[in-house]
Amino acid sequence: MNRTRLAAIAGHEARTQLRSPAFWVLLVILLAITSTLNPVAMIPSGEIEVGGERAFANSPHALAQSFAIGSFFAYTFFAALMAGFAVIRDDESGIGDLLHATPLTAGEHAVGKLSGVAAALGVALAVHLALALLFYEGPALFGTGSAAHGPFRAIAYLGAAALFALPGIAWTAAVAFAIGARSRRPMAVYAVPTVLFVYTILISWNFAPATLGAGWDRLLAILDPTAIRWLDRVLFRIDRGVAYWNTAAIEFDWTFVLNRLLALGIAGGAVVASIRRPSSARRRRREARDLRALLAAGPPPGARAPDNASFRPLADLAMTGRAPGLLAGTGTILRAEVGELFRQPALYLFSAFLMLVVAEVAGTEAGLFGSPVLLTAGGIAVRSLPVVTVLVCLYLLFVVVESMHRDSVTGFATLFHAAPVSDTAILLGKGLASTAVIAVLSGACVGAGLALLLLQNGGRIEIGPLLLVYGAVLAPTYLLWAAFVSAVMVVLRSRNGTIAIGLAALAGTAVLFVTGGLSWVTNWPLWGALRWTDMGTFPLNGRALLWNRAAALAVTLFLFLLSRALLVRTERDAAASATRLHRGRLMRASLRLVPFLLLPLLIQGFLAIGIRQGAEGEPEIARAADYFRRNVAAWSAVEPPRLARIDLRIDLEPAERRMALEGSYELENATAEPMARLPFTLGSSFGTVAWRIEGAAPEVEGRSGLDVLTLQRPLAPGETVRVDFAYEATYPRGFSRNGGGAGTFILPAGVLLSTHRGEFLPVPGFVAPASDVDATEGASLSPPPSPGSRAPSFETRVEVSVPSDYSVTSVGVQRREWSAAGRRHAVWESARPVAALSLMAGRWEIRREGDNAVYFHAGHAEKVDEILATLGAARARFSEWFHPYPWKELRLAEFPDLDTEATSYPTLISFSEGIGFLDAGEGPGGVVFSVTAHEVAHQWWGHLLPAAEGPGTGLLVEGLAHYSALLLHESELGAASRIAFACELERLYLEQRRASERPVLVAEEGRPGDEATLALKGAWVLWMLHGELGREAMLAGLRDLVGRHAESRIEATPEDLLSALAAQAKDPAALRSFAAPWLTQVVLPEFEVTGAAVERTAAGWRARATVRNVGTGQVTVEVAALGPGSDPAAEMAPGAGNPRLRTARLGPGRAETLEWSLDFRPARIEVDPGARVLQRNRERARADLDGEPILASLQVPAL
Repeated sequence: MNRTRLAAIAGHEARTQLRSPAFWVLLVILLAITSTLNPVAMIPSGEIEVGGERAFANSPHALAQSFAIGSFFAYTFFAALMAGFAVIRDDESGIGDLLHATPLTAGEHAVGKLSGVAAALGVALAVHLALALLFYEGPALFGTGSAAHGPFRAIAYLGAAALFALPGIAWTAAVAFAIGARSRRPMAVYAVPTVLFVYTILISWNFAPATLGAGWDRLLAILDPTAIRWLDRVLFRIDRGVAYWNTAAIEFDWTFVLNRLLALGIAGGAVVASIRRPSSARRRRREARDLRALLAAGPPPGARAPDNASFRPLADLAMTGRAPGLLAGTGTILRAEVGELFRQPALYLFSAFLMLVVAEVAGTEAGLFGSPVLLTAGGIAVRSLPVVTVLVCLYLLFVVVESMHRDSVTGFATLFHAAPVSDTAILLGKGLASTAVIAVLSGACVGAGLALLLLQNGGRIEIGPLLLVYGAVLAPTYLLWAAFVSAVMVVLRSRNGTIAIGLAALAGTAVLFVTGGLSWVTNWPLWGALRWTDMGTFPLNGRALLWNRAAALAVTLFLFLLSRALLVRTERDAAASATRLHRGRLMRASLRLVPFLLLPLLIQGFLAIGIRQGAEGEPEIARAADYFRRNVAAWSAVEPPRLARIDLRIDLEPAERRMALEGSYELENATAEPMARLPFTLGSSFGTVAWRIEGAAPEVEGRSGLDVLTLQRPLAPGETVRVDFAYEATYPRGFSRNGGGAGTFILPAGVLLSTHRGEFLPVPGFVAPASDVDATEGASLSPPPSPGSRAPSFETRVEVSVPSDYSVTSVGVQRREWSAAGRRHAVWESARPVAALSLMAGRWEIRREGDNAVYFHAGHAEKVDEILATLGAARARFSEWFHPYPWKELRLAEFPDLDTEATSYPTLISFSEGIGFLDAGEGPGGVVFSVTAHEVAHQWWGHLLPAAEGPGTGLLVEGLAHYSALLLHESELGAASRIAFACELERLYLEQRRASERPVLVAEEGRPGDEATLALKGAWVLWMLHGELGREAMLAGLRDLVGRHAESRIEATPEDLLSALAAQAKDPAALRSFAAPWLTQVVLPEFEVTGAAVERTAAGWRARATVRNVGTGQVTVEVAALGPGSDPAAEMAPGAGNPRLRTARLGPGRAETLEWSLDFRPARIEVDPGARVLQRNRERARADLDGEPILASLQVPAL
């Protein structure tokens, strides 16, 4: 290769790239990403302060994820476009023939072009480094910013750029260059970044089912060009603590080394492939030779001149010409464009690719505990909407640009623009062609959704929701985007510039979405705005959605008219441009567009007003802030009266999202001082509240959401007073900011109201916000009492009326039900004091079995029998084990999936349709059984047994509920089911725990990381106590605990639990000693099996293995020798008489060698086959009896 020619080509290409719009837009995107990307997003505990220490934004680990994620979003498309069009651009500009007439070889041309692109990308990467230094070191240098920063290390920046950015950039650029050079097809170049983008989002980031083996996981990490999967699934999989992330060097393993070598190897192979392509000169010589041969062959045999040939003058034909009308011109252009688009294989390949993406995104949806879910048509469409929107918009960007650029490339533009066809026909024809593409792609999505519904077992097959979402809902998005791209292309008249602007627009929208900047006013792609429920068509956000879609169509119309006004059908000419941009002419054109600009502005203004009137609007945020500011000093320390009784009369109007409520409280002064004033916190959705005290209107002081009532005479200690109130409430009020769900609602699809969710009833006293200005959400009707005091409880009577097609259910027992004037009325009473009140209504089917009932949507009947059976089994077993169930009925009611959770109230369990009714698991023991058992257990743990508030008390609520579910698994379904559920709880705990984990008795509900400790680890600790104490003694202790607290309503503490269990132990001190490390320390064993071997003996077989505790804590653990296909649950009866089992007591770092003498050949050694000891990496605590430990991890020195 000639160096001079190489340098000339490379220099010219570099200058071209550095002057291109794509390069400068890339720099702008790098600036936006570097300034907005959270540098510690992937680091476990990265944003949690622990002992005053936070993760450093400039540590090697933080910079690795910053450069990996930042380069993926910034360079994927731009590197591909810059490299992929380097050769295509020469052909389109017509200089390819000139170049190939010189001594320049194909290899020199390819290497020079690629070198120029590499130089431009190198400049971009250098700017990226400079921006990282500015944003990650600048705040520390100038004393600004809130992020934590460590010492500056240049090698950390250089290493992150070289290892986590450069290989991915090289892979993308080289592959795109090779495809562009060999195919000369722009659509093939566009496919490279699109496929890489989808692969990274769907596979590298999100594909990690519970059943994925470690080997496959590592293979996927090796195949990922971005190395993001290695960061997520290997480096950051375990929380090692903030101090480690801040100071340690990155530990690279062989997976990472192979990943980087593979990325660079593919890039090198692509470069070689592009160099060795056949030269254009040889190809043109071959084409010319074929043409000469064809001409020399003459006409085909039998061909003859037409009989009616004529040589008369053309004037004799009397031909006339006239300009075609709008419809004719539009039709002609539409037919030509559609014919061109539908002849290209790209449309069909992309449609197939889109179908695969829909199947992957929607078909792999997992429910609670990783269980499969029953797919619904609307659920498929809404779940796949974000990725489908991105892909279709990208394809439309490329199609629209190529459609408008094609005329110039083919040389047809001169003839076409001189044709007597109107500007409107040109733009309308090309726009309708884009609409045809949209129809094909939407049809592909509908087809993929139908295929998923047909292939699954069970569920309903519907096409309506698919057509609604993929068609009616998303069509305005696509039309708006196509109009925007057309307008930019009309203005810029540059393919690369338009693509760069389009990608920047998508990236800007993504930044707004991630940072919470989108709202119904600006969310044109509807990202994160929709939730599907089979119980109604967008019942929560339907009105905002309609206005949003109307705004999108109005903007589309404006952009189309703007494109028509700006369309130029001549070559660039300074004089003509000056004439067009003359002030008067420009003003007249602008005035014609003003009405069409006002239309979308008016619609968006209406949306903005609706958002302002909603719970997330500025007035409500200001009111919540004023509530705290005005009342915290005066009322936060004032103990409100105790609520003794609630009487309510409620008229629900679901179609209007409204309720009219009249009620009364019976309040008792439980303090030692007289009360002269009574404060009540109001919900943000309440209208004006009318108050009366003992029948008289009191003096009311309104304090920004806190109504303070003055008593005619002070309320003495122990006295009670009746307070009446009446108001109307609309919930939700106005529009949400950007869609999403809701935990409290009155909607045509259903009604869900409760005291603990707020927005239902006035709350006595001042309610301190948990973390921000939201002062009412989650407010309790009673204040937290001091430890050892009586738990808040009250009696209730609720009379409710609903439209006749609705059913209603509430806490307690239904006393009456009747119908009158087209409405259904019911009276519910608590029958005994309760601590929470809930009211639900819906258009339900009801299925009963004895005194248990399930209220469900008619289309969700598949799991009802299993739910009903679990209700009955759990109620009967828990009554036998813990305490008799005190109410007559137990009901479970389904509500729309606007909040995917289940909550247990006395006698009533609210169950989201998305948490169990759509479970697709087969056989007993799945998520339906587990969640139902857990929620039924809360009738005891949380209601019959009142738990105090404070450190460790979550163990008595969530921990005991999971423990009860484990008991029910074993009792009803066998040991194997209990082991599977226990391992799932263990997996979730290990995923959610933090290195800064606190002991169980120190953990608090609501603190990040503590929820997993209390609920998941707590359940395991209780099960280990169960094993240490014995089943009957454990249950006796729990019966005693519930019995002492259920009637007295004295709040229980973890010490009460330990005391009750210790009272049943043969050695109470030993039991407390066993429990202490698990409850007061943070211990987590981890076992390693080495030296596993087996040999034949005269009596049978002898196996040997060494088991080591490489974790923390001293534990006694069972180790089993199992045969091929052995079921530990069936074969592992605990006890000294089982020849398969050995017991080892292992402290940290301690090892013990065990031997087995067996009458069969064992296949593996397994630690804790019965799932009786909580541990890390359970899947590694086993070994084949060839002596090799399973899943050994290879490490290379830190670089």
